[in-house]
Amino acid sequence: MKEQLKSLIIEKNVSSLAILSQQLGVDVVTIREMILTMVAEGTLQGRMSEDGSRFFRNDIRRPSPAVPSKGVEDVLPAFMRYNVRPGCIIAVFGLAIIIIALIIFHFSGQDISLENIAFGILLVGLIVMLCGCYYIGRRPTL
Repeated sequence: MKEQLKSLIIEKNVSSLAILSQQLGVDVVTIREMILTMVAEGTLQGRMSEDGSRFFRNDIRRPSPAVPSKGVEDVLPAFMRYNVRPGCIIAVFGLAIIIIALIIFHFSGQDISLENIAFGILLVGLIVMLCGCYYIGRRPTL
């Protein structure tokens, strides 16, 4: 019985006396007495909680964090690779068209036909820039 209790505490990391009593089919008081005798003998190292409902081990070791390795397994599959560079180029090209249209607006003066042409160029620049942003936004995410 003590070996089963010890294996539950050490190997399965069970700390609740209620769960231990359910697993072993013994009442909580008996489990508490068995744990205290094993602590007194030195087979278990730890302490009871203040309310006596849990047993906390002293010899728990935290696992070291896994170091990511750049191996063959870490290479992204083909469907996850997505190049956003063309979208960025298209968006910057659209922004350049918009800037050209604004310069034409500035120097058009009172010529309505030149302002209409600049407005058309501005709309074309907006459409091109939005197409580039749409291309960037189509990037699949996890």
